[in-house]
Amino acid sequence: MGENPSSLSSRLLSRYSFDPGENPSPAEVESRLKQQAVVAELGEMGLRGASLETLFDEAVAVLAEVLDVELTKVLKLLPGEGALLVSGVGWGEGLVGEAVVPTGWGSQAGYTLLYEEPVIAADLRTEDRFTGPDLLHEHGVISGMSVVIQGHDGPYGVVGVHSRRERQFTQYDVNFLKGVANVLGATVQRAATEAALRRSEATFREIFSHAGVGIAVLDLQGNILEANPAYAEITGYAQEELTDGALSVRQLIHPEDWPSAEVAMARLRDGEVHDCSVEKRLVRKDGGNAWIQATVTLRPGDTGHPRQFIALLEDITKRREAEETLAEASRRKDEFLSMLAHELRNPLTPIATMGEVLASQREPMDPARLRRMAATIQRQSTHLTRIVDDLLDLNRIKTGRIDLQKEVVDLRTVADQAAESVAAAARENEQSLELDLPEASLTTEGDPVRLTQILTNLLDNAVKYSDPGGEVRLTGFRDNGQVVIRVRDTGQGIPPERLPRLFDDFDRGGLRNAGPKGLGLGLAVVRRLVELHGGWVEARSPGPGQGSEFTVHLPAAEANTPDQPEAAEPALREGVHEVLMVEDDPDVAQSLSFLLEDLGYHARHAGSGEQAFDMLQGAAPELVLIDIGLPDQSGFEVARRLRGRLRDTPLVALSGHAPTDFSDESTNVFDEYLLKPPTVGVLRKALEQVEHEGG
Repeated sequence: MGENPSSLSSRLLSRYSFDPGENPSPAEVESRLKQQAVVAELGEMGLRGASLETLFDEAVAVLAEVLDVELTKVLKLLPGEGALLVSGVGWGEGLVGEAVVPTGWGSQAGYTLLYEEPVIAADLRTEDRFTGPDLLHEHGVISGMSVVIQGHDGPYGVVGVHSRRERQFTQYDVNFLKGVANVLGATVQRAATEAALRRSEATFREIFSHAGVGIAVLDLQGNILEANPAYAEITGYAQEELTDGALSVRQLIHPEDWPSAEVAMARLRDGEVHDCSVEKRLVRKDGGNAWIQATVTLRPGDTGHPRQFIALLEDITKRREAEETLAEASRRKDEFLSMLAHELRNPLTPIATMGEVLASQREPMDPARLRRMAATIQRQSTHLTRIVDDLLDLNRIKTGRIDLQKEVVDLRTVADQAAESVAAAARENEQSLELDLPEASLTTEGDPVRLTQILTNLLDNAVKYSDPGGEVRLTGFRDNGQVVIRVRDTGQGIPPERLPRLFDDFDRGGLRNAGPKGLGLGLAVVRRLVELHGGWVEARSPGPGQGSEFTVHLPAAEANTPDQPEAAEPALREGVHEVLMVEDDPDVAQSLSFLLEDLGYHARHAGSGEQAFDMLQGAAPELVLIDIGLPDQSGFEVARRLRGRLRDTPLVALSGHAPTDFSDESTNVFDEYLLKPPTVGVLRKALEQVEHEGG
């Protein structure tokens, strides 16, 4: 039995909230139900993912049918002033998708957008709020209403209905149109959100695929669900192997580092921290280790998406290696400074002690004892000079400020000179020092001073690190276009693990706590000097206590023609030789005065450049010694000023700096350049040379 019409009307009246006192007819109820159904159906279409074009077309069609109008439209706002007719019913052919209506005061659409409320025009012919655009007048529109479609960031456009008949639209008609506009607006906003998500996802995928850092998605147990190419490259696995949880980060992190990594992940999982950054060792697929910095965050879950870890991985192996290298360099620097203090105190101790003994003597000292003390002071001073020279040489070589005065050199002569330098130390230790050199010349092109320095250093080490009664042997021979010099000893030997670093700066071959001390600079200087000569040096040792062997390889060169008779030594001029010495340190000045007096010179001392100029008022000196580092002006400036007044007088520089530390333009003002402290032999030779050239 069917439902009573009166009871049905009552139920509908209560359900759809008709106005009090209103008694709608069944036809009105049916119309309103249809409107509600249309809004619901359009909403479902939007939820099902219908495109905006499809939804707009469906909306304008049902609006025309349900509201019984001839014209419907959806306008989309364009940049600037104007709106495009994107969908509609009843318009002239070709207008949909092409027609643009103004959105200013003169149009119903513009008025609607301005007030953002439904706008009803009962009769466009008498409307005084707006005139309506030409599009409406051309289609004979009389009545109409329009509602704003709200977009994601403001109005998207307008939905409107129009009739060529005069119509009285009810509030329910307005509500219906608003409902349709709301559905369209929600769909527009959802489409914008989805488009933004797609762009975001595309951006993420682009970053994910091309990022220079490794990116991986992990489940809460640390299983790898997805990884980008950079992550695969860092770990050494193929990207396909790093998907779907087939591999866990526990398999990648070094076993010793995993416990702390596991704690960090647990804290993230439990919400104690929002993210964490750790440095760990990673075990690559090939078994090798790499240092990585991992930054991990927890991505919150949402509908259909569980919580996951996002891990960013950066290979910091090179950085860690650099840090370790710097730390090692710092450690070695600290060790060097400590050893430098020790090495400087060693020779300073006998020098200072014997100086005190000499100063305290009240009676003439036994000549033999005096000679022994003088020999000790001289030996220790030579040792100090060598320490400083090694330091300076290493720095000059590194900075490219060392000049090689190359000529064809017979290494037999060089070896003899080097052996002579260490012979006294070998005799003192009762060690045998043997040279095994061929009768034929062993010539190479090089700087004889630096080549002597190389062999002296190797022989000195051999003597120093050999026990009393040991043997040191130097051999030389030619081999395939090379001249080879080999120094072998029966001394302490070298641990195998130290051999690769033996020629590094400040390395002492692992003998830090035993045996003779040293700065570990000599072999570093040797290696660099040999390389500057186009050769190489190598070290071998069976191990501690079994001696060592150092071999120098240098390019062979053809011997020069037989030596010409040596030129006679230049003779000093007869008579007293007046020397002006410009030196600010009184002790240095006094010691040099003693040397000069022994060489037959009379020295006058000036403590500054200005004092030197004042002293020129008397007799002109035959030679001037000038310290470079004067208190009032540089020695170069003093020399330039003196040169203007003493045009033919030799000028000799005295400095702790090598001439290569300065420009050629600066040093050319001098006739000779001597390094402090000059020995008697060096000073005599230099002074004789400049006097000979000047005479």
